[in-house]
Amino acid sequence: MKEAPIIPIFKFQNSGLPFKIQTIKSQIEEQDDLNASPHSHDYYEMIWVISGTGSVRVDLKEYAIGDNHLYWVGPGVVHQLETNVDAEGYILSFADSFLKLADHEFDSICPTKLCQLFSERVVVEIQKEVTPEITEIVIKMANEFNNEYSFRTPILRRYF
Repeated sequence: MKEAPIIPIFKFQNSGLPFKIQTIKSQIEEQDDLNASPHSHDYYEMIWVISGTGSVRVDLKEYAIGDNHLYWVGPGVVHQLETNVDAEGYILSFADSFLKLADHEFDSICPTKLCQLFSERVVVEIQKEVTPEITEIVIKMANEFNNEYSFRTPILRRYF
């Protein structure tokens, strides 16, 4: 059986931090053969599908894409995202080091709870009542990610 290629974390080097946020549309536009086929990463990915159709395959199990669903892919997990061209949402990619950067004010319990939640499931439905607030935070994260301000890493971590 052919092994799925691993996409390494060096894809983050352009941003200068172990974090990346992009829209599903921009990921589709940038997609190469490696991303189009089943693959794995040496980092985490959270895929928030706001609307669209398609599927997410994670470790040989297929999940139909649903509106307002969050899909979790951990390091080393073979997966593939297939969406229609009109799909809307965001992909947040990050390394362990993004959550573990030294900061005395950062809640170190947060990454543990996050990983614990997603160790139990691959997909979580986001309640409609909180969607506007999450959308606002994710848009702020995308704006902050695209800026070159000196404090963008701690700000991104706070939003996260």
